[in-house]
Amino acid sequence: MTDPSPGRGSPAPVNTQTMLERLNGTQFPDFSDGGRGEFLDPDIRDFFDGLFRWTNRSRGSVIKDAKITRTYGYQIMDGTRVAKRDYYLSLSFALGLDLTTTQHML
Repeated sequence: MTDPSPGRGSPAPVNTQTMLERLNGTQFPDFSDGGRGEFLDPDIRDFFDGLFRWTNRSRGSVIKDAKITRTYGYQIMDGTRVAKRDYYLSLSFALGLDLTTTQHML
């Protein structure tokens, strides 16, 4: 039986203000060029590459966490397939993106 009390192996609780800041996107990614230019690139491949650099995650791990088939996930990220909104939201949750970044992806 597991101990439901926080503190032993569970992440520290986040206060409401911090969570609101994350959701509102006040922690917008800061890319190497120092601005949003790269982040708002219309090419989806560049967009995802920037997200992977920012989150320090690999494509494969994100696809696995998003529970998307491997081939389809790579096609979405390469721009060869345009997915339904649900798939982009799954990728957003897997990457741990805030509300503003998710909206830019959509």
